[in-house]
Amino acid sequence: MRRIIRLKHYSLRTGKAYLHWVKRYILFHGKRHPQSMGANEVTAFLSSLAVDRHCAPETQNQALNAILFLYPPGGKVLAFVLVRVAVLRDPCVLLPASSFIQLPDALRLSGLRVTR
Repeated sequence: MRRIIRLKHYSLRTGKAYLHWVKRYILFHGKRHPQSMGANEVTAFLSSLAVDRHCAPETQNQALNAILFLYPPGGKVLAFVLVRVAVLRDPCVLLPASSFIQLPDALRLSGLRVTR
């Protein structure tokens, strides 16, 4: 895995972090081989990071990316986890420019950015 990380020109620190998260993932599941584990194990590991370890979302995201690097692209694990992540994210709504409300001058002076 270390060689593939370097071949893809990832930074040394990213490679070190990915190896750390993959090691923790394997140890979390009792040293089972990653090929014998699937999406349920990935979900269980990430849930334990959130619930038991109180990790920040950025940390969970880094662990997820490291684990997904371990599995082949287009596999069942990748598809299942990406669908779960897409469902959990809030949708982004863009409004037309005419729907912005003009704020009074007092609010403009408070440092808020006003778009016209």
